[in-house]
Amino acid sequence: ILDAVDLAEELDFDDEDRWRYSPELGNVAFGSAVHGWAFRLDTFAEMWAEKLKAKPANLQRVLWGNWTYRQKDKKAVKRSSDSQSNTMFASLVMKPICDFYD
Repeated sequence: ILDAVDLAEELDFDDEDRWRYSPELGNVAFGSAVHGWAFRLDTFAEMWAEKLKAKPANLQRVLWGNWTYRQKDKKAVKRSSDSQSNTMFASLVMKPICDFYD
């Protein structure tokens, strides 16, 4: 754990991911204080991994961002700019949450 950084010295960050907050890294949580729930992407990655026959760590990386799930060959693919498909976050995370409240 880094306690201090000398800003006058040159900084060498071998692993820039440790300095970045991003849901796919597992260092961002989503939640509702009103409804009493919270989750990180690894929660949903674990939940969906068996059904999609995916490794949870791989699934966690593509649940956030411009990825969609292609059912016919069971692959996560980058969405094209003209894509009509939902992101994996929308279909595998938000839809189940919204369905719960409907």
